[in-house]
Formats: sequence, structure tokens, C-alpha cells
Amino acid sequence: MVRRYHKNRIISDTEDSSNDDVQCNDDDARLSGKLNSGGERQWKIPTATRNFEPRVIYYIDLNNGVQEASGLSRNSCPTSVFEYFFNQELVEMIVNKSSKYRKKQGFTKVPYNITVADMYCAIAIIIYMSIVHLPTISMYWNTKPMYNFQFTRKIMSRDKFLRILRFLHFSDEDNDKINRKNIDATCKIQPVIDMLLSRFQSAYRPGRNIVVNESLMLWKNRLPFDECAPNERATFGLKTFILAECETGYVYNLKLYSRQLLRKLNSEPLGASGSIVLHLTEHLLQQGRTLFLNNYHSSPALYEIIHKNGTNVCGIVRLKRKEMPYYGVIAKDINRLEKGQMLVRYNGVVAFCLWKDKKLVPTLTTVHTPCMVLSTNIDQITGQYRKKPNVVLDCNIYMSGANQIHQILQKHLSINKSIK
Repeated sequence: MVRRYHKNRIISDTEDSSNDDVQCNDDDARLSGKLNSGGERQWKIPTATRNFEPRVIYYIDLNNGVQEASGLSRNSCPTSVFEYFFNQELVEMIVNKSSKYRKKQGFTKVPYNITVADMYCAIAIIIYMSIVHLPTISMYWNTKPMYNFQFTRKIMSRDKFLRILRFLHFSDEDNDKINRKNIDATCKIQPVIDMLLSRFQSAYRPGRNIVVNESLMLWKNRLPFDECAPNERATFGLKTFILAECETGYVYNLKLYSRQLLRKLNSEPLGASGSIVLHLTEHLLQQGRTLFLNNYHSSPALYEIIHKNGTNVCGIVRLKRKEMPYYGVIAKDINRLEKGQMLVRYNGVVAFCLWKDKKLVPTLTTVHTPCMVLSTNIDQITGQYRKKPNVVLDCNIYMSGANQIHQILQKHLSINKSIK
């Protein structure tokens, strides 16, 4: 089967532009998934007299940062911060669900009862285990001098901790079977995710620059919603789509990947890659933020929708993504590019910039007029500062916020849960 790409017409500014209103209507129809097969997107070539002028939306959210209603501040101690996110309501919910599951399994005697204090102690031990790594769980209660960890023995016995792990539950067992067939395989942990996200969103509000990216947490056990990413260091694990602040890496929203979620998003006009961005950013639109995306999410249609919703957007894009400048038309121009040069096309509110370095770097933006600027990198041959497109420089700076999340995840990682 041969894949065919629609030819998106490229015109210069010297051509007749009397059909601008018609073209705008065609774009709107395409964004809603109702464009007829005869429509085409016009990408213009910048000239010396006319270039792309971005319609920058100014940032107006003055309520960013730590929220006063949360009661948190710079002077808050780690215990206060932890208790805000893992509050009494969340821990009581975990205790109630675990107790209900324990009784359903036939363990109704008093020694098996779990209290809120017991659950807090168990969470403390799990955090401690992620910092101090041992081959098995039982070694944390070993009395030999080599493994004499008094912290775990003082707050809870080994048998009680193992009982809590055995009956740990986050959802209603009666509804899990129905939900797993009809809704989502993540229903067993979704209540905890929803409560934690609510606390994260009420504690802090991101600033001007935000990023949407994927994150993969290492997990080698069997799950119906695990993911395989051969190019990642953690090949198997739990994949999440995250919305984070660029400067701090603070996660404001996330969606846990599952096949049911993928099928649901694929049925929407923008597909899974574009629809997930709109779901994650729904509470941060219309305030002039700048959103940075990787090549999995970027597309001209998505950029136009986000810009109409009062948000600037910029990021890397796949060269053969739908509605991009037709590769066959600009192929000759690409072949003429030398290292360090760039090619620019624009259409409406979106500009396409293709920069040739060691490989081609295609980008889309609604906030830049693509041009070459000096970077902080020095050319080893000439000894001068290298020039890069301003779009590429901003992507390198602000998309690194997602990398901070991966570093934090790896710092306290516990993968020996199943070894007793």
C-alpha cells in the first residue's frame, strides 16, 4: 500500500491573494474534520518586502505561582508539603478501599485491621525504601549489624507492613470488572490519580511557558496498560502524557496512557496526538501562555486551534505531517540548503522553519518571526558563536523542563515491590 500525501500549495506574496476569505473558510472546515477533498492549504514564501508577522497573544494570568489558598509558602517544611498532597481524605480513602478488599478476601480478624496512622507509616517506609535500596523487603527488618535499620523496626513490624501491601487497594472491587471492560484499564488507580491532580492544581499555577511531553516510568510487571519504548532507557513501563511548567518542571496535569484512552482520542478530529494536548491544557488556555510541543504532537491544524484559544505555541514537527508544506514541492529547496541555512514558509498564524544542521530540524511557531540569532555555542573551527534559528533556541531552552521530571522520577525509584 502506497501512502499518499496531500499537496499543500505554496505561493509567493506576489501572487493574487483575492481568495483569502475563501481560504480561511477552508481552514476552519478542515479543523472541524469536514473539509472536502478539493481544499488545499496555501504556504507563502517570505520576501524582502513581506515576512511572517506573528500575532503574539500577551500573557495576562497574574495569579501564577504558589496559591495562597493552599497555605503553602517558601517557609513550609517538607512534612507540611507532603501532608497537603497526601491529605487525610486521600489516606482515608485508601484505608477504606483496602479494608473493604481485605474483608472480601475473608480476613476479618482484628490483627488485620488497618488504620490511617498505619497507612501513613507504610507510605513513609516505601519512601525510605526508594532512598535506601536492598535486594528484598525483609532485609529492612534484619537485625544483623550489616542491615541494622532501626527506622523501619521502630515504626512498624515486618508482618504488618506486608499485610498492608497484600491488601492495598485504591478502588471499589465491585466496579473494577465493569470498568475494565467498558471504560479504562486504569480504573484501579484512577481515584488516587484524580485526587492527587486536584491537589497539584490547587497548590500551584504555572507561569508563562508550559510544555507537553511524554514520560515513561520503569515497571517490569505485567499490566494491561504498560508500554514498550525501545529508544528510552526504561524500555518497559507506565507511559504518561504530562503538562509541566518549563522553568520548574512542576507537573500540573497528566493522562495515564492506556489502549482505551488511545481509541477514544483517535475518534476525535485531531487524533490522539493532538487531542491529548487540548485535554491537558483546557484549564490554562485563553491567558497568553506559550506552549512548547515535540514532534509527536505538533501539526498545523493543532497550532491554529490552540492559537484561537488564546495561547501561543511553538515546537518541533515531523516534516511529513499532514497539512505541512508538501515535501515534493520544497524538495529542491531543501537539497540546496547548506549546513547552517534555513527555509521558511508561513500560512495565516503559523510559520514553518526548516533548519539544516547535522540533520534537518523542522519547527512550527505562532510566536516567532524565524531568523538566525547568535547562540551560546562556539564553533570549534572558527572560534565564533554559532548562529541558530530563534525558534530552535527557544525550543532547546524551554522543552528541557520535561527532562527535569525524568531526573526527579529516577531519584527515588522503588522497583522491588513484588519481592517479599
